[in-house]
Formats: sequence, C-alpha cells, structure tokens
Amino acid sequence: MQATVLAFRANVRYGVPNTEDERLSHAVYLMDSEVTLSQAAAVCMVSERALRTRWNKRRADRRADEVGLLRNEWDSLLPVVRGRPLMIATDEGFRAAAILAHRAAAVDQRGRQVGQRGQWHLEPLVSALGWDPSDIDTVGREVKVFDGTFLDYALKVDSIPRVYLEAKGISENLDERSLCLRP
Repeated sequence: MQATVLAFRANVRYGVPNTEDERLSHAVYLMDSEVTLSQAAAVCMVSERALRTRWNKRRADRRADEVGLLRNEWDSLLPVVRGRPLMIATDEGFRAAAILAHRAAAVDQRGRQVGQRGQWHLEPLVSALGWDPSDIDTVGREVKVFDGTFLDYALKVDSIPRVYLEAKGISENLDERSLCLRP
C-alpha cells in the first residue's frame, strides 16, 4: 500500500511516466522513500536489474557529492567505473579511488606508457591504504615476484610483502591468467 501511495505522489509531482527512463526515475524516487527494490520495480513496471543499476548510480553520485569530488571529473568516468568505489567503506578510500580512476582515464586518453602510469596513480592509493610510499621498509617498488615477473609495488608488514599492486590501463583485460600470482 505504501508503495502505491508513494507512486501516486510521484505521478502528481512529476507527471505520469511514459518512457522506461521516466519509470526508472520514479522507481528510484520510491526507493528514496524506503520502498524495497522489488516493490518499486513492480509498481513502476521496470526490471529489477535496470532499477538496481540506476539505484547504484544514484548512490555513487550521492557519495561522490558527499566526499566533495568535482562533478566534471566524476561525470567523466564510465558508469561501470563509477560503481566500483561504492565497495570501499571509508570516505577517504572512496575519494582516493575515484580520483585514481579519473587520473587513469586521463592517462589512457593521452596514451602514456604503463610504467609511467604506476607511480603517478598508485602512490595516492598506497597513501590512502595507510602506507608511506617514501618508506622503503614498508613499500617496495618494482618488486620481483616469480619467473622474472616484476610488480609495481609490494606493501609490507614487518618487512614481509603482504599486498602487491600493479598498474594496468583502464581498458586492459584484468581477467587474464598472466595477472594472477603463482606460488
């Protein structure tokens, strides 16, 4: 009943939705009013998948505003990239990841080499994770891991590498088996 009443209010306020985009906007309005995703999708006659995508975009956009990201930089990111930082719990981490993604997109557009990309982009992330990039006892650069393979960074705890970071272009396939570490 609550979802139907809220849908009626949305129709009065914004007009009766005709297109799928308008129905999705109404469904997001309902979810803002604490209606469940399945209820909002049913009332507005949209797929739950499309609504989930729109809702995640709305949440990411709101969080970007809350942490003070520049709107033009945030909007320049691909939608799939904007959703990824939502998984980061802290605002500082979210902001650092979003800035890193924006810089990576700018670098890819200018066509820089991967080696140049690493330091410029990963150091803010390393700092946001709590490591000091200038401390060689806790952060190693160009670390040999196996078979002559080198990775950009090794983050150490008690002088033992615990996390490895490697910079890749935003358009590179991360599902390649060659990117996985082997013991």
